[in-house]
Amino acid sequence: NMRMIKNMAKGLSICGLIMGAVVLFQYVTKTYNNPYYGFGRAEIQNITSTTNDLRSAGVIGDPNYFGQIMVALVPLTIICFLNEKKSFQKLLYAACVVFTILGIFTTFSRGAFLGLVIIAALLVRYKKVKPVFLIVGVLAAAIGFSLLPVTYRERIFSIGDLTDTSSVTSEASFRGRLSELLVAIMML
Repeated sequence: NMRMIKNMAKGLSICGLIMGAVVLFQYVTKTYNNPYYGFGRAEIQNITSTTNDLRSAGVIGDPNYFGQIMVALVPLTIICFLNEKKSFQKLLYAACVVFTILGIFTTFSRGAFLGLVIIAALLVRYKKVKPVFLIVGVLAAAIGFSLLPVTYRERIFSIGDLTDTSSVTSEASFRGRLSELLVAIMML
C-alpha cells in the first residue's frame, strides 16, 4: 500500500533529522561526554595520519557505519521532498536532508562523503537539473566544503593518496583494513 510506504519514508526521514540534529548539537557544543540517550555516541579515532579526534558514531557506535546508514536516508528524503506538494511538509523534508547531511559530516567518514557525492551526481543525471540550479548547487557545495573542518577536508583529500603505496601504509585505517585482509587470506 502506497500510503504505508510514504509513512515509512516520512518516519525514516524524521529519524535522519533527529539523529543528525543530536550529533550536530553534540559536535557544535563539544558535549561528547553526554551520549544523549544513546543517540550521540562518539569515539576518539584517527582523522588524519597525525590527528586523532572525536568522531560521531550516533546510535550505531561506529562512525563509518553510522555515516553509511545516514547516507542511505539522504536519497529517500530527497525523493520525498521532490514529490511532496504541501509547503510545510516540503520544508520538513528539506530540514531532514540538511540535518542528515550535517550529521554525516560529524562522522568524518570518507566513504559517507563519497556516497553523498555519488548521490549528488545521480540526482543531477536522472532529474535533469536545470543549468542555473546546477551552478547554484555547485557553488553551495564548494562553500559548504570550505566550511568543513580542516581535518575532515584533509581526510577526504587522503582518498587520492591511495595510488601512493607509502601513504597507504602510513594511514591507520588502511593499515587496519590491509591487516584484516591478510589475516582473512591466511585463514583460507
